[in-house]
Amino acid sequence: MNLRDMVDAVFSELDYDPDVPEHTADVISRLNDVYEEVNDDDDWPWLVKESDLSLYATVEGASGVTVAITAPNLRQVTGVGTSFGSHYEGQTFTAPDGNEYTVAYVASTTEMYLTASATASAASTSWSVKFKRYVLPADCVDVTEFVSRSDDRGPLVFIDRRKEGMLDLDEDYTGTSEVVIEDDYVDDATPWVAIGLNATTGGTDIASSTKYAYCYTFLYEGRESAPSSVAEVTTGASDNRVELTLPDTSWRDSTPTALESGRRKRVYRRDVTNNGPWMLVATMDASDTSHNDDRLIPTTVESYENATHLDPTVITPSVRLWYTAGADRTIRILYKRRPRRLAKNTDIPIFPRQYHRLLVWGVLTDLTVKTNPQEAQHWAGRFNDKFSQMQGRYIKSGARRIVRGRWDRPIRSRFGDIYGEASIT
Repeated sequence: MNLRDMVDAVFSELDYDPDVPEHTADVISRLNDVYEEVNDDDDWPWLVKESDLSLYATVEGASGVTVAITAPNLRQVTGVGTSFGSHYEGQTFTAPDGNEYTVAYVASTTEMYLTASATASAASTSWSVKFKRYVLPADCVDVTEFVSRSDDRGPLVFIDRRKEGMLDLDEDYTGTSEVVIEDDYVDDATPWVAIGLNATTGGTDIASSTKYAYCYTFLYEGRESAPSSVAEVTTGASDNRVELTLPDTSWRDSTPTALESGRRKRVYRRDVTNNGPWMLVATMDASDTSHNDDRLIPTTVESYENATHLDPTVITPSVRLWYTAGADRTIRILYKRRPRRLAKNTDIPIFPRQYHRLLVWGVLTDLTVKTNPQEAQHWAGRFNDKFSQMQGRYIKSGARRIVRGRWDRPIRSRFGDIYGEASIT
């Protein structure tokens, strides 16, 4: 069943189909709530995912490889002979003044921006970028293991910060990383101003007489924030373009002069009338405050299927490694993923299709529990029977269980003793 089928099934069982967007949106929201609960309830095999995690050695200045920081923008670092990359974002930059700063945004191989102002400096070789923190995949709920396969080291030890202090794992030691340490759970600032919208003519193929919704996120330190509040506009009979107005996210010195901060904005659009998904339509620099959205498929993507869709997370998990990497290398991580929300009519749940009606029965239980408790009990019974059947087939068959826990839930200790058997402490 796809999302449209499930919505229709709910309305059919209720003998109620008002064909009102607000009612449909409410049912879709409830379906996603049940969808998340089902996937979060157990360690389903379809949620296991494997991915690369690239580790980087510290980058330092050298002869012919210099940086300079000059007024007026003391957050801008200009390099000569450098190879700045996007993997620098969120990492620690030691400036010529000897202080440490966080890299907010890398604009090119010779230009990047910091989160705070540094001391002005002429071209200098006294600088470095140290990779202290590695952000885990955006869809990561919980890590099963970190594995170093290229050097035959196998699984790496995974500990929390309390055990790090007990073991005195000094970050100044470099070498081949052997221990992964749970790090911060970053809660990034959410945009505080909604997008201003104006439907007009002069575009390409934005549909007329259609309601569109827009929101945006911040892209900063290599992480994406949760989205802003949603703004909506309905195009007229001859409209095919939407003008967008967003806030300036530059930083201002004491003058005050607006200067590049590196806090970019990612703009997403959704076709409300046709229940479309949230799709990335633009990435804007800090000083950019306007954008013309005039194409259904943005010029930045090859096709609709390759578009970037909004999938907000509340916090971003990260880890550190010991030893601090002495050379660039890649390890593999095996983790439990968070499936993408069901958004467009053709989206289908990630688990086997014979269990898709679990979502319908879960929503029907929710909708009838107050008005008709007896009917709610009926739907709950069907849900529980089918859910138990799915557990029996995919969990109780002896499949390896993933370490429980959620990055986006209250943190509990879920790490075993570094030298002994896994235990809850």
